[in-house]
Amino acid sequence: MVSVTGCTERSYYSGDNPGMRPGSGDLGGAFFVVFIIFNEFGLLVQQGYETTGLKFPAHAATDPANSITVSELNRLTDASKQGDAVAQNDFGSCYFSGRGVVQNRVLAADWYRRSADQGYAKAQHNLAMCYEHGEGVPPDALEAYAYYRVASTTVVADRAKVTSLELGMTPEVRHRTQAHAEQLQQKINLRMAEQKVQAPAR
Repeated sequence: MVSVTGCTERSYYSGDNPGMRPGSGDLGGAFFVVFIIFNEFGLLVQQGYETTGLKFPAHAATDPANSITVSELNRLTDASKQGDAVAQNDFGSCYFSGRGVVQNRVLAADWYRRSADQGYAKAQHNLAMCYEHGEGVPPDALEAYAYYRVASTTVVADRAKVTSLELGMTPEVRHRTQAHAEQLQQKINLRMAEQKVQAPAR
């Protein structure tokens, strides 16, 4: 279960604040409090708007398409900590977009890496994009290519991406980047083999 640790942020705004989302409620210019409570993992536990006699819940001011329940965050947190590669990728995506957590691209890349290094292609693709665009990690064309190439064995779109990147390389650079990608693949294969051996018998 997620437990509130008392880490609370409170900001004061006027009701006519232009930053308010449409439909979140007209407070008629009154002052109100935006409160956001996070747990020790940076997960959003509760948020809302308060003023005298009025209270607007989080769902009234957030995009429903980007919402996630606390129970789902609990599940992702637990599964990610236990090494579930799919959950780790999804948890990384939460941090990347700020879905239910404080947006943190560094943590997003970290969770993508944990998943990617277990062989999960979607996370490999996501981490490649982070390296390509410098999101949460320093931009690194070599690492971006390596993870795109590793993911390309499963992700069809990444095959075209790899081909496109290689077209812009000199033969020397292409040889070096391909060698780096092969080393990464071997490292991932070795880790996956070790995990398989360590997995408890069912």
